[in-house]
Amino acid sequence: MPRRSVLFTPGNKPDLFSKAVKVSPDTVVFDLEDAVPSTQKDSAIGAVSRFLTEVSTPPGTELCVRLNRGDDGIAELQSFKRDGVLPNLDAVMLPKTESVADVNRIGQALPDKGDSLKVFALIETAKGILSAAEIASGSQTDALVLGGEDFATDINARRTATGAEIQYARQHLIVAAAAHNVDAIDTVYTNYEDTEELQKVSKQAVDLGFDGKLAIHPSQVEVITTAFTPDDAEIAWAKKVVKANKDASDGAFSVDGQMIDAPVLKQAENILERASDNSTDG
Repeated sequence: MPRRSVLFTPGNKPDLFSKAVKVSPDTVVFDLEDAVPSTQKDSAIGAVSRFLTEVSTPPGTELCVRLNRGDDGIAELQSFKRDGVLPNLDAVMLPKTESVADVNRIGQALPDKGDSLKVFALIETAKGILSAAEIASGSQTDALVLGGEDFATDINARRTATGAEIQYARQHLIVAAAAHNVDAIDTVYTNYEDTEELQKVSKQAVDLGFDGKLAIHPSQVEVITTAFTPDDAEIAWAKKVVKANKDASDGAFSVDGQMIDAPVLKQAENILERASDNSTDG
């Protein structure tokens, strides 16, 4: 399942739940953490629980809940189970993940679910970035997610337009995710009205190797999804490379003046795989 666009929706605003699903992000994350005031946590859990019980999920849409940190998050997860909701939940997102032990707590809290409940490990601190490979190795870890705003705060960096202050974190997270074959999801772009810049930073995330990007507003979903979907030119080039490889008599060959060897061939195959995955989603 592709995770090009991962949209947050506040858990205390049930009127927005259907709207979030309707814009067809690959993943909808019902947020019980940052978006919800402490006085509204319990009512938010009830609202998300009811929606997950009643919703008819569009094909290809993944449903996730961002829990609170530590014991509070575990209690939230277990409350969903008591409400009979957990079977309809595909994944949970863990904030401030700093070790594989944080991920393992999910399996320990729900032993009957085994590894079927996927974990999005949200990396938001210096300690989390340095432990990214260990976190990615967890049996339930299915994605590493960069929380760029919190990470910048943790290292006392000033957020800039270029994003240079979080570039190391982005690349480190991508490498850790790739080493353990889990998805790498890029941080949010906070100015949801600036679609031109969102398109630019989303394309940059694709070039770096991210599998998808967080969204904080429904208007961002289409821009992000498009950026992470191979376009016609990319698909045509990839098909030409794969066909030329079948016709080639030796290890290296040329396509349109470009020398193609094993790594470039793999890039072409990856493009076609992404195109195939994306053509079957909702």
